[in-house]
Amino acid sequence: MILLLCGCPDNLPNYSHALLLSFQDVSGKDLVEGIAFDKWNPEGSDQNGGLVKPDLYSLAIQFSDPCQDAYDSTDWGCMPCDGIPLVLGLIKSTSYHYLEINFQSRRAKNCSSNGRIITFDLTCPYVFDDDEVHKIVTYWKLDSKQRQILHRIEVDGKESTQIAYQDKDLSSVATIILNTK
Repeated sequence: MILLLCGCPDNLPNYSHALLLSFQDVSGKDLVEGIAFDKWNPEGSDQNGGLVKPDLYSLAIQFSDPCQDAYDSTDWGCMPCDGIPLVLGLIKSTSYHYLEINFQSRRAKNCSSNGRIITFDLTCPYVFDDDEVHKIVTYWKLDSKQRQILHRIEVDGKESTQIAYQDKDLSSVATIILNTK
């Protein structure tokens, strides 16, 4: 579990984003299973997740216009700001393994809180079977409880229609089918 604490200036609201990505090949094979990770609690026996080893991926984030300053580390301190990198988590379930991206953002003064587009540049040879940067474009909207919910996702220009929201975990879940491995 990643704990995110944030104090934001100008009384602009923060938004929590929790994204779980299942990568599968066309036959349904789990492409995340077996990736090396460090347990959340090295002393505990819980083997259901942790942080993907940092040498196995690179991950960057970009907000759409006019939201660039929504992720400005100069005026608020929260993950992944202030020198703490955006990290890739691993969640194991009974059926599939998920790459997890958790972060907080704040609404910029000129940024709509609804219809936000956030792009991730992910390099992960274990999943994609190459060293290329893959663009994951995510489209978010506010629900009636003012939570950011993923409603559309594209990976390298290909849209995934398998998106769900897990209310108990406050996570958006997407299944990405790749033509690799």
